[in-house]
Amino acid sequence: MKKQKITAALLGLSLVLTGCGYTPIEGRPNGWDTIRIQKDGSVSYSYSGAFDESYYELDGLKATAQEAVKEYNADYGKQVVSLADAELETHSDGTTAWLQLDFTEARAVEGMTDVYLFYGTLAESAVSDRSPNNVTLTHLGQGETATGLELVSAGVDGHVIITNFKGAVVSPYEPEYISEGVQAVGSEAGSYIDTTNVTADIAVIILKK
Repeated sequence: MKKQKITAALLGLSLVLTGCGYTPIEGRPNGWDTIRIQKDGSVSYSYSGAFDESYYELDGLKATAQEAVKEYNADYGKQVVSLADAELETHSDGTTAWLQLDFTEARAVEGMTDVYLFYGTLAESAVSDRSPNNVTLTHLGQGETATGLELVSAGVDGHVIITNFKGAVVSPYEPEYISEGVQAVGSEAGSYIDTTNVTADIAVIILKK
């Protein structure tokens, strides 16, 4: 059976992007769609869309999402995703729906959504299906550049995030190397990674741990 993805079409949403020390920020930075990765590799994915379906309200939205979650877990062979939250926000321009999906592992995200997400060590990423081997990465502190393969050869083996996601990525550790278009943002509220300006197929972030 083909895995059921929770997409905008399924839920009746028109997806739109609302445009010292390391402390991961809480909530959704700037109200953006957000991926939050925990130290154990579990992932929370919060995303929004214009709620333009008149045939169901919040309960119907939750029921549709829960059914897709149930089918996906059955196809996957184990419990890897749950619906953590669903809410509607009414404003002058209409209604926005927010969903939060919690995944036990990063590799389960793509099958349920349209987001590719890899989280593992740099050495593991070198043989992944979207390897950063030839991606030029810039060191945030020193400005020096190197490809992913060069960093592996140099013995760098921090955890790495590879994704096609456009929004806010909240990582468990401080970013050290980033690919073009990625921005590390620090504020009084905490830190996050902005991938909204990435034009390449993937964004690559190597973490200090």
